[in-house]
Amino acid sequence: MAYKGLFFSPESGTPGNGAGGYTNGEGKYSLTAVVYGVTRDQKGVRPGRYRVTVSEPIIPISDADFERAPGTEEDPAAAGTIIDPDSRSRDIPAGYTSRDTTPLVLDVSDSGGTFDLKLTSDP
Repeated sequence: MAYKGLFFSPESGTPGNGAGGYTNGEGKYSLTAVVYGVTRDQKGVRPGRYRVTVSEPIIPISDADFERAPGTEEDPAAAGTIIDPDSRSRDIPAGYTSRDTTPLVLDVSDSGGTFDLKLTSDP
């Protein structure tokens, strides 16, 4: 599977600036919150409603970029898998690349969770 970039953009009424991340070679992802002024990554995303956009990474990514240090806990709040109908293609249908047109809208509860995102060729 080709690597993909994700951004969870908060809808009106959802606190925070959203979160982003990249899929690994299996389509799995975890999120890092966008928090201005912090000196350490904050994993996950705040509870609320989000529009999810998918994009091609702007830098080369490999599976080594996703290896965890031994004893590291899983990230909280949001993780999952993108299911790409054609893993041979790196083209993402245009509807998923814009906040205005993406059909991917998720509600993240206080307890977080796992969110699997299915892309179709015609959103």
